[in-house]
Amino acid sequence: MKNNKIYPSALFALILSAGISETIAAPEEIPGSNLTVDFAESVLSGAGRLIRATNIPVQSAGTTVYYDVEMDFSTLADGSFGAKLISATPSTGPVAPTSVSTMNFLPGTYAGIVSGAPAAALPCFFSLEAPSIGADGRRTYILTITSSGTGCPAGVTSYSWQTGPAANNSIISSGFSRVGSNFETQSSLTYSYGTEISSAGATVRTQQIGNTLTIEQVNTSASTFSGAKKLTLIKQ
Repeated sequence: MKNNKIYPSALFALILSAGISETIAAPEEIPGSNLTVDFAESVLSGAGRLIRATNIPVQSAGTTVYYDVEMDFSTLADGSFGAKLISATPSTGPVAPTSVSTMNFLPGTYAGIVSGAPAAALPCFFSLEAPSIGADGRRTYILTITSSGTGCPAGVTSYSWQTGPAANNSIISSGFSRVGSNFETQSSLTYSYGTEISSAGATVRTQQIGNTLTIEQVNTSASTFSGAKKLTLIKQ
């Protein structure tokens, strides 16, 4: 029986093979599955060593699911040169170009209030800086509070997070970023992980959908919990 589960590694292998094989203007089946994929319908972009394929259509039994895949070209563990997967996340497809992003957050001014704030709370304003890019291709973002309204999270001055998987993330604690840790195994490529800049230094996960930036406090299992702070910010 063919396996119809969508594995990011299968998409990754197909992107690499697409660059060196003959172009066929039709969907192709992923070997060992009943899934088909058509990179001709996706959008490729890149900068430096990074390459991104957005809105890759993957079909199974007449149902289409779209994926965004991000890769970094560098020296691999065995010393050879090649591409490694940074993330593979579902997207909303070409009809909604502002799909979920864990790579390209939108710098600019944001406004919103922390969860649990009074209905009449004044919004808090933030500034998201353009990212710095490390040697491993990860992007580090800093979001700073610029105007402290009553809807601001108490004691927090800014947030910082890093794109890519939780494993080897230099922003979060080493116990969380260690490969095989409970946090790392429970984390998701749908989010980027980082910390709030405060005396507590809580760990957070971040995600951008269109102009909406979400920041949520998480526990040692990379999950939200009762009473956790959550910010839903809108780009101005």
